[in-house]
Amino acid sequence: MASSSLTVECSGKEIRVYGGNRGDVKSMKAHYERLSLEQFLQKHPSKTEEDYKTIKLYTRFNKR
Repeated sequence: MASSSLTVECSGKEIRVYGGNRGDVKSMKAHYERLSLEQFLQKHPSKTEEDYKTIKLYTRFNKR
């Protein structure tokens, strides 16, 4: 089981969930925060510019 996760949401719909260690999740979050519109559309070809404008990122870190 992953110790941390990142959920990527567009227009109120979950489009991707990443799981892994804390470093991997923080790195993936930073990657999504830096994505340009063109990069986003290449990564998610079925999405639109409107979806790009509504990206929300949720992280969860399991702490023991």
